[in-house]
Amino acid sequence: MYHSITRFLWNEQTGKEESRTFVIMQALNQLARSMAVFPGRKNLIWISGGIPFDPSSPDPHMRRTATLLAATQIAVYPIDVRGAMYLGADAAAPASVAFAPRGGSYDEMSGTGS
Repeated sequence: MYHSITRFLWNEQTGKEESRTFVIMQALNQLARSMAVFPGRKNLIWISGGIPFDPSSPDPHMRRTATLLAATQIAVYPIDVRGAMYLGADAAAPASVAFAPRGGSYDEMSGTGS
């Protein structure tokens, strides 16, 4: 039972990430096409809670989008709204701290911690 629930949740999360990636790729393609009429270099400052994909991926959709952005001279600068996070000297931190809202760990914010 536990494995079935875990597998379901994993598939659900993966599907949402793939859908989000597809929508973002379409938006970037549309942006590149509409900005192609303007000559010269253009900068896109993308403020987000994280990029849902690996920009260096060999996926053909990402390559096509990257090629289109480069051809229209659009540079993308992603800014993570979560800011820089210090995870310690060895970059190891419990999930409750690493993914906590600002101001404390998830356990502290939810009232389940001590």
